Amino acid sequence: DCRGVLSLYYLQISVPLLAAGFVIIIVLLYMLIFLQRKKNFFKQKLELQGIELKKIREKLTQLLYGTTMEIKERELELLNRLISALEYRDLETANHITRMASYSRLIAKHLFPEDSPMTSLIFLAAALHDIGKIGICDRILSKPKKLNETEFDKMKQHTLIGYDILKDSSSEVIQLAAVIALNHHERFDGSGYPRGLKGEEIPMAGRIVAVADYFDALVSKRVYKDAWSIEKVLDVLKERSGTFFDPACVNALFKSLSEIMEIKDK
Repeated sequence: DCRGVLSLYYLQISVPLLAAGFVIIIVLLYMLIFLQRKKNFFKQKLELQGIELKKIREKLTQLLYGTTMEIKERELELLNRLISALEYRDLETANHITRMASYSRLIAKHLFPEDSPMTSLIFLAAALHDIGKIGICDRILSKPKKLNETEFDKMKQHTLIGYDILKDSSSEVIQLAAVIALNHHERFDGSGYPRGLKGEEIPMAGRIVAVADYFDALVSKRVYKDAWSIEKVLDVLKERSGTFFDPACVNALFKSLSEIMEIKDK
């Protein structure tokens, strides 16, 4: 009858459709599995690439660190050779260089943050504060009496000579040493040399070394003077705080006095 014919007709149509749907489902499942495997593959590949990139970065860091250390070692060697040249030129200041650089570091510790590199930089750079004396004649450097006005004017030139020797360097330490060489005889009230800078116009490194240099010059015996007592030197520093010297630098020296005395008495 008609219903039987229709049933047979629908059956003939539905079976292929179901089969096709089943095939599509199977294909979709395979595609999902394939895509999931690809995802895992690329994920693993990216992870491996990340590991490789990390290794490369670590290697580059090690190479950079090694190069940086090598440069720093060369800088230190250069500094030591320059200091040795200065000591040959003016034997009176040989020990002064070491002491004064150490005093400068102690003063700087109270003026910069604990993690600041300036403390170490000033310690290294301060040793070259008088490098310009290479250009001053022995007769003036070794004179056993106080310099006359003409001689003192020539002596003042050591700040400019030192700056000319050290300026334009790519080294951070030598750049700072140039600043110190030029400014360590400036005075806080503007009465110093070579440029007559005043107060904070004077770079901090120059203000620090000015105090350290003056302290050591007074407590040490020189060809033209006997060593002053520590009490007298400290009184003079207090008296000249705010005129010759930055009060903050003077205060920092007093805070470090026990360590400074240990260095002085070695």
